[in-house]
Amino acid sequence: MAINTDSNITADSTTTPYAYPGGPGAAIATGTFDGATVELEISLDGTNYAPVGNESILFQPNLFAIGDIPACDMRWKISNAGASTSVTLSIEDKG
Repeated sequence: MAINTDSNITADSTTTPYAYPGGPGAAIATGTFDGATVELEISLDGTNYAPVGNESILFQPNLFAIGDIPACDMRWKISNAGASTSVTLSIEDKG
């Protein structure tokens, strides 16, 4: 089991991709959103990213399960960050 965490993100950005080994897992977003939208994205080719699903688009602190998916790159996308946005984002694989 591994946990990848990006801490104290305060502006619109995308995080460095995490090489997710596949299988089930969990994602958690905590902190102050202040209007920000936080989205977990995946890519099978390392170039083209898409949302994991509707449950992966967050407007407040939340935890959601990642289904049994193939190995891929995962990253967080933060948009509409407000003046006091400060979020910590984690991905846990159950491998």
